[in-house]
Amino acid sequence: MTVSVAVPEVILVTDTPTFITPTSTTLSSSANPASYRQKVIFTAVVSSAAGAPSGSVNFYDGSAPLGTGALSNGTATFSTSELTAGTHSIKAIYSGNTASNFQTSTSAVLNEFVGYPTKTVLTTSASPSLVNQTVTFSATVISTDGPIPNGETVTFYDGATPVGTGMTTAGVATFATSTLSAKRHGIRAAYAGDATFKTSSGRVVQSVEPYPTTTTLSTNPNPSNFGEAVQLTAVVSNTSASNIPAHSVRFMNGTIPLGVVVLDPTGTAILNTTKLSVGPNSLTAQYLGDAENGTSASSTLTQTVNPAQVVMSLSSIPDPSTLGKSVKFIATVKSNGSLPISQKVTFTYDNQIPLGTATISAGKVVFSTAALPRGSDIVTVTYVGNADYSDASASTLQIVQ
Repeated sequence: MTVSVAVPEVILVTDTPTFITPTSTTLSSSANPASYRQKVIFTAVVSSAAGAPSGSVNFYDGSAPLGTGALSNGTATFSTSELTAGTHSIKAIYSGNTASNFQTSTSAVLNEFVGYPTKTVLTTSASPSLVNQTVTFSATVISTDGPIPNGETVTFYDGATPVGTGMTTAGVATFATSTLSAKRHGIRAAYAGDATFKTSSGRVVQSVEPYPTTTTLSTNPNPSNFGEAVQLTAVVSNTSASNIPAHSVRFMNGTIPLGVVVLDPTGTAILNTTKLSVGPNSLTAQYLGDAENGTSASSTLTQTVNPAQVVMSLSSIPDPSTLGKSVKFIATVKSNGSLPISQKVTFTYDNQIPLGTATISAGKVVFSTAALPRGSDIVTVTYVGNADYSDASASTLQIVQ
C-alpha cells in the first residue's frame, strides 16, 4: 500500500528595503556679538535633496539643551535673552523623521559671544594745541554691568592710522603724544573688549595750530631818493625757542609784489630794491608760514621817496677851437639817486641861442657842433626834469679863434 504525503508549498517573503534620505543643518544668529539680555534668534535651516524635511530641531549650548523649534518649510527658530556673558558654543540638531525618510543631522558649532555693553568716552587735555605740544588723550570705558578690569587694551587712532595704546586703570586708559601736525585730527579710542565686556569706541577732534608769529619791517634809508637802493629788513619771531621760522617773506608795496626772500637762520629776510616811486610808499612784509609756524604780516611802513637831484658838468674838446671846425661837448650827469636814461638835453650858447639836442646815455651826453661864432661863447647844456628827477644845467666858456 502506498501512502502519499502532501508537502506544503514554501513561499519566501522579503521586506521591501527602506531608503533614509541624508539631510544637512546650518545655523545662524540674529546678533553676534550680542549684548547681555539682548534677544537673540537662532535659525536652523534643514535641507535635503528630497525636499524640505519636517519635524523638529533641538538647540544646545554646548551639551545643555536650550529649546526646540518646529520645522516649517525646512526652517526652525529658537529665541532667547537668557544667555550669560561670555562665548557660547551653539549647535542645532535635527532629530530626523523616519516616517518621511529623513536622517538626523547636526549643524556646525556657532560661537555666540554675549558681552556686557560698554561705552568709551574720549577727551583731550588741550584743543587747540600747538605744534610739538604734548597732548594727553584719556579714554574712559564704562559699563552698567560692572567695572572694566585693569590692564585692558585701548588703541588710539589718528583717522585710520594707529598712533598708540593705553591700558585701563579704573576704567581709564591714556595716551600722550607731541607729534601731531598742524591741522584738525579725528582721534578715536577703541576699547578691545574681553570675554565679558563688548568693544566700544569714542572720538574727539584735536585741533593743532602752528606757532603764532610776529613780523616786523624796517627800511634804510628813509626817506630815500628816486632810484636809490632801499634795504627792506623783515624779522620773523614766534613764541618757541626751538622752532625758528624758516620759510619765506613776501615784500609788498601796496598791492604790488617787490620780491620773496627766504629767511636766514636768525629769522631775518633782506630785500634791496630801487623799484619805489616818488612820494609815499606803503610797504609791508608778509611771512608765508611753514609746517610749524603760522603766517603773519607786519604793520604798514611808509617809505618816502624824494625826486633824485641831478647835477651836470660840461667840458669841450678842443678849447680853444677854430672857426668852422667841429667842437665836441661832453656833459657828465650825476644824481643822488638813479640816473635819467634816454632823456633829451638841449645845447645853447650866448643868451639861449639853440645849437641842438642830444640824449643822456650811461650818465653822459656827447654833442658836436661847428656852428659857434668867433669869440668867447658861453655854451650851456640844459636838462628839464620831471616828477622823478630835478632840473639841471651846466655851462662852459668856449673860445673860437
